[in-house]
Amino acid sequence: SLPSSPNASIWHSSKIAKPVKATLGPQLITNPQWPNPATKEIRIQAATNGDEIAFLLEWNDSSHSKKISYSNMYTDQAALMFPIRLNKEAPPITMGAEGYPMNIWQWKEILEKPEKKNLFAGPGPLSKPNRVNQKLDQDQTKSPIEDLNAEGFSTLTYQDHQDVKGKGVWSNGKWRTLFLRKLNTNDNNDVQINGNHLMAIAIWNGANRERNGQKGISKWLYLKFI
Repeated sequence: SLPSSPNASIWHSSKIAKPVKATLGPQLITNPQWPNPATKEIRIQAATNGDEIAFLLEWNDSSHSKKISYSNMYTDQAALMFPIRLNKEAPPITMGAEGYPMNIWQWKEILEKPEKKNLFAGPGPLSKPNRVNQKLDQDQTKSPIEDLNAEGFSTLTYQDHQDVKGKGVWSNGKWRTLFLRKLNTNDNNDVQINGNHLMAIAIWNGANRERNGQKGISKWLYLKFI
């Protein structure tokens, strides 16, 4: 089975492809342009077991250690973007375009859930399971990664059926974020990964007040099965 943790030992195994570095550049295509994103480079790995595929992103973020107050508006984020259909030419990198639909998997730090904790520790009747504890357990099942679609800037939509799981962990000045999904789904709005495929990466640094189009973006990358 593929790992559910970004820190799993499998990512250091010789059986897994070594991390590949990808350069992130400014977003200068649409307003508001973002000429100087905080994140300039990212490392990416991928693994598959024939049924599922996992991606691990790692990037430096020393600003997170300053415990800056984040909000729904400014939070650390990472996204993978896949064309739903491959044509002879690469589609626009601008989150697609009309007739070029994209499947976007977007992780947000603010969606990460805290570790489960018993609200009433110690002996006594209050330590027994209660409705509050059950609600917390249910919240833990929701992924911090959103399964989205777009056909160009300002067209981002949230899918009714969410298929992508994952988790982000920050430690020692670095983010490590895991994306996990089946290679193929029954959803026509999902990319079906049957072999080599195009993909792109975007990173937002909340401390740098990055959101929406204000981000670091890669060029098209080539996901190659070996």
